[in-house]
Amino acid sequence: MRYAVYEYVGHWSKVYSEDLSDEERARIKKALQDAYDQSGTKVDRIWGEAIEDRGSQITLSVLGQEAPLEEKERWDPDFAKRKKIIAILQPMLPEFAIHMGGTTSIDITKPGIDKAYGIAKLRDQLAMPISEMLFAGDAIFPGGNDYPAQVAGVDSIQVRDPRETARVIQTVIACLGDGTTQITSPGDLRERIQYAPTRSGDRSRAGQRLRSRRHLKSAATRGPDGHLYLFRDSSRRATSLGSASPSAVRLER
Repeated sequence: MRYAVYEYVGHWSKVYSEDLSDEERARIKKALQDAYDQSGTKVDRIWGEAIEDRGSQITLSVLGQEAPLEEKERWDPDFAKRKKIIAILQPMLPEFAIHMGGTTSIDITKPGIDKAYGIAKLRDQLAMPISEMLFAGDAIFPGGNDYPAQVAGVDSIQVRDPRETARVIQTVIACLGDGTTQITSPGDLRERIQYAPTRSGDRSRAGQRLRSRRHLKSAATRGPDGHLYLFRDSSRRATSLGSASPSAVRLER
């Protein structure tokens, strides 16, 4: 991602940008390529760009930015390959921050320029307290590029991929209304989000509970069936939308 904010007041103007210098970007790209070459993790095929310059972040996507999700998930499920690359990379770039992202990526930024930094900037720019924010990411673990957001205090939901991220966002929106919502996910995949209200006319209170930090901390869990459930309250008693306790939203895969 790029750590920058622009605002429109008659025209677009930059509020801030944490871009790397030309010299820093060139050095990081060379180090990434060298570490990858030395790691013994080379792949036979790359889909699209492997080293991407995002201005304030340089990202190595080992299989390429456009690799099929199935290939990405198979390549480094235990993080061992990326840990090997990072171990070679760190002595080359000791003054930069290095994090794993997604399933095949390594991100490099200036120290302290991470998701926690972005959250703080968002808080200040929008005058929105962190307690009112909800974050979804696929690398919410120590060393992952999404982990700083959780450390910053944002209520976080672990997701598998961009599709599930979209479904989480759409489900949160659907929870503020009534009935069944039909949506279209990225890639023209038809999905269905079902929402069972606790009682008629409960829309505003449901929205307040959903936005409540206390409830969001226990608002998401992955069930034994592999589906991600978002809960209307912290009881977690509902096992499916067909149960007698219609307090959960299940994201269909």
